[in-house]
Amino acid sequence: MIERNKAVGDQQICAVCGDAIDIEAWHPVLADTDSNGTLRLYPFCTPACRNEWNRHRNDR
Repeated sequence: MIERNKAVGDQQICAVCGDAIDIEAWHPVLADTDSNGTLRLYPFCTPACRNEWNRHRNDR
């Protein structure tokens, strides 16, 4: 699982599968606070990837 939010031109990278996301189109995003208290945004290419990330997060 990718734990970073990288920009590639006008795209973001899905936090689960690494696919490029066109930032001009709607896509699911979640916010979470890391261990340092920093707010992180996690973009996803599909609701299925968002659900996978949530399952992984809940297993921690």
